[in-house]
Amino acid sequence: DPIDEALVRVASSYRRHLLIDRSLAIYRLAVRDIGAFPEIGERLFVLTIGVLRSLVGYLEGEMRAGRIVPIDAEATAEGFLSAALGFARTRAVIGLPLAPDEDEQRHLRQMVVLFSKALRPD
Repeated sequence: DPIDEALVRVASSYRRHLLIDRSLAIYRLAVRDIGAFPEIGERLFVLTIGVLRSLVGYLEGEMRAGRIVPIDAEATAEGFLSAALGFARTRAVIGLPLAPDEDEQRHLRQMVVLFSKALRPD
């Protein structure tokens, strides 16, 4: 299904991007020092806002084409990206190993199926 495949690609790319060492380092700094250095939070926001905006645009296009039900595209995109990341960033930040790639892909596909079913008009 083209929608499912697009959502899997977005989710996989988003996870990979936020789980690299540099992104995790920025996240750790933001959590620890956001009060004293708000620019760290701004940098963290920049890491994610582009993906959010792209996904919102994609969802709005799918709504216009009638392939998904009318929704609040921004709220849905935020929820989707949060679900895509899951607890992987928490595991990485506190030093726990991430799940094997095959488990990660299974998690992403299951999450996409849940969102996809909710978005379908029938």
